[in-house]
Amino acid sequence: MPLPFKQAEGIVEEWNKKEDSFTYAIIENQTQALIGHATADWGWDPHMPDCAVVIDPAHQRKGFGSQAMTLLIDYLYDFSVAHNISTWVVEWNQPALAFALKMGFTNVGRLRRTNYSGGSFYDEVVFDLLRPEWKERRHAA
Repeated sequence: MPLPFKQAEGIVEEWNKKEDSFTYAIIENQTQALIGHATADWGWDPHMPDCAVVIDPAHQRKGFGSQAMTLLIDYLYDFSVAHNISTWVVEWNQPALAFALKMGFTNVGRLRRTNYSGGSFYDEVVFDLLRPEWKERRHAA
């Protein structure tokens, strides 16, 4: 459920206290409601950040996720030393798997039985996007 801007502001401030990651709020212009977030986390190695975009289900498939992921990837490659950006998707989330491919990520493998939900274990599919692939894709657009 989307949050009012002031409430969202406090949550994002809390998220951004970490030194090895950042999170941007995704705000719907018309209502100023928080409808999602975009996160990058590089842990111990700034050359290989993980990223994720989460959009409230009521606002999915309206372009918010694509715009947020594009901005996130562009920011990481334009303003950091990143050379490999990854994202991880649980295998049952078909829309997210398709989204990763649409955004230019390559399926590079899986971690077996790393996600537990509803009494079953699921694999996590790993995707990455290398800087040269991003440059090629960016210039083709």
